[in-house]
Amino acid sequence: MGGGKKPRRKSPTPTACSSRQQEANTEELNRMAEQNIWAKTQARTVIQSRAVNEKQHTSWLRTKSSKHTIHLHIDWLLRQD
Repeated sequence: MGGGKKPRRKSPTPTACSSRQQEANTEELNRMAEQNIWAKTQARTVIQSRAVNEKQHTSWLRTKSSKHTIHLHIDWLLRQD
């Protein structure tokens, strides 16, 4: 009882609906891109502030250690008398 299959009709896609969907997709992509850019700038800011903190910390350590050395030296000089 065969016979050829009926060609399946494509479901009608109204252009207004598809363009609206396209707009929504574009908006979503833009939003994602903005969030991505924001995340990148946030990460960069965190990295920069961390680097600054580390620099300050190392310079603080350096001054602390040099002060400590000076104090030790003064103590040593005082003991020499």
